[in-house]
Amino acid sequence: MIRHPIAIARFRYCLWNDRARVRRLFLSGSLLGIGAIVLVAIEFALGPVRLMDLHAGALIQYHGSRHPPTLTRVYKETPTRPLNMHVFEARPNPAGATVVLIHGGGFHSGWPEEFFPLATALALAGHTVFVPEYRLQRADGVAYPQELADCRDAVAWVVRESSSFGGDPTKLVIGGNSAGAHLAAALVTLPNRGTGGDPRPLGLLLTAPYLDSADPSARFEREPPRRGPVGRLLSAPPRDVFEGRSQEFSPRAHLRADMPPVLVLAGEEDRLWPAVREFCEAMRKLGADCESHAYPDAGHAFSLKGQAHHDAVVQEIRETLQRWLAGA
Repeated sequence: MIRHPIAIARFRYCLWNDRARVRRLFLSGSLLGIGAIVLVAIEFALGPVRLMDLHAGALIQYHGSRHPPTLTRVYKETPTRPLNMHVFEARPNPAGATVVLIHGGGFHSGWPEEFFPLATALALAGHTVFVPEYRLQRADGVAYPQELADCRDAVAWVVRESSSFGGDPTKLVIGGNSAGAHLAAALVTLPNRGTGGDPRPLGLLLTAPYLDSADPSARFEREPPRRGPVGRLLSAPPRDVFEGRSQEFSPRAHLRADMPPVLVLAGEEDRLWPAVREFCEAMRKLGADCESHAYPDAGHAFSLKGQAHHDAVVQEIRETLQRWLAGA
């Protein structure tokens, strides 16, 4: 029912002076109501797939279903769900690297399918590729660094099990995109307070990476779990992902001279590019190897399938892997 005084006055004017306008008023109200119902229905029906992700064209860009993995295994049981490892076995023979690719999504969403096209291309080049799931802040209600703990367990599983799929754990390479690139870099840079040892990969492949969590210009936010656009309108504002511990969890703040070589790819128009460039400069000052490349007229999602630079990114990654393997 319309309760605002101005709205009531306008409604009464329409009622007595313009019956056609009254019909339009009710029609527009009905359409708005139907639209709201559809929006809420989609919000609940999609589950972990969110409207904002659809708006960004994520499902179109990922093309995950067109590049299925060879097989999928559960690598970890968690309180909310089992976490899968998607395996892309090398074809025609596993002579290349053992690559782990960690998807992005701002720590709160995202899909492993983001990396399925790249994983397929690398498998066709002779590399054995693993794409893990990890818990998400929106879907699973976790907080950082629980995502990092899942990724540590994923890499440990790959080291243990990769030989069963034709991989070689001594040729480990870890990669990631966006927030996944942060997690990939954090696996190497942040001290491991758990019982396992730190992974020692041949190199890191980082695309559109979030590498300096202490940089306020590239802030990530943690949204309430299991709430999409409609839920967020009715809830408190999102909080900082790192909840005041950005410096502690920043890969940029934990660089070492003995780090493996890093390939960092970004779009020139991405707001993260300046921090990416500084990350590589800091590594080189320590004597470590870091190669950075910015693609022109490209934004944050430049490397995903469906983007203009995707094929060039695949080729650059393949060439880098061959170079690292030759120097191993």
